[in-house]
Amino acid sequence: VGVPFVSNFGYATDIGEQRSIELDDGSLVVLNTDSAITVNFSGALRSVRLLHGQAFFEVAADATRPFVVTAGDRRITAVGTAFDVRVDDASLHLVMVEGRVDVDPVRRIGLDRLPARKERVSLGVGEQLHADAIDGVRVSMADVDRAISWREGRLIFRNDPLESAVAEVNRYSRRQLVIDDPRLVGLRISGVFSTDRPDNFVLALSTYHPVVARPLADGTLALVRSDPPEDAANRKQARAPE
Repeated sequence: VGVPFVSNFGYATDIGEQRSIELDDGSLVVLNTDSAITVNFSGALRSVRLLHGQAFFEVAADATRPFVVTAGDRRITAVGTAFDVRVDDASLHLVMVEGRVDVDPVRRIGLDRLPARKERVSLGVGEQLHADAIDGVRVSMADVDRAISWREGRLIFRNDPLESAVAEVNRYSRRQLVIDDPRLVGLRISGVFSTDRPDNFVLALSTYHPVVARPLADGTLALVRSDPPEDAANRKQARAPE
C-alpha cells in the first residue's frame, strides 16, 4: 500500500517584500508585504491558510483534490482558478480574477474548523466578497486591475480618502505616516504610486495638495495642512498683541 503524499510548509514576507512560491502541485502563490501562509497538501486535499496579509493564488486544476484557502473565518474552495485574498484585522476581502470559487464560513469545534455550508457563496470572474463582523458578507463587482496592481509594484488610488490611502501606503513602509491635522479630513487622493517608493507618495501630497510632512521623535512622519504665505501671515498678525 502506497503512502499518501503529504507536504507541510510555511512561507512569509517582510514589510515591503513580495515573494512568488510555486507549490508542489504547480499552483502559484504570490505573497504581498508582511504576509504569511502555511501549506498542507495530502493525497486528498490541498490546503493553504492565510495567517495574515495578502496573497494572490493561481490554482492548478485538479478535480480529484480541491484547493482550499482558509482566511479569517472563511473557507475558499477552488479547482482551477485565480483570485486575490486579503485579511485585515477582523475583515476579509476576496477578488476573483479567473474561474469560480465557493466561499463558506467556518466555525470552531475544539481544534477543528468545519464549514457551515448552508451559508455558502459562489463567486465568478470580476466579483468580490468583503466579510467583517459589522456588515457581514457583501458581494459586488470588483475593480480587478486596481485590486491586483500590487503585483506590479503599484498602488492605485481613485478619489480615495486620505486616511485610507495613508493606511495602504503604510503597509509597505517601516516609516509610518500619521495624519496629524483635522483640516485634512475629507481630502481625496487620486494617482498611481510605487509600493517600493513611499517617499514619492509624500512628495506628491506636498506638490499637489496643501500638505507637508513633519518628522516626529518616534520616527513617524506627521501629515499636516500647509497654509499659503498670506494665510500664515494673517494668522500671525491676528495673534500679535495690540
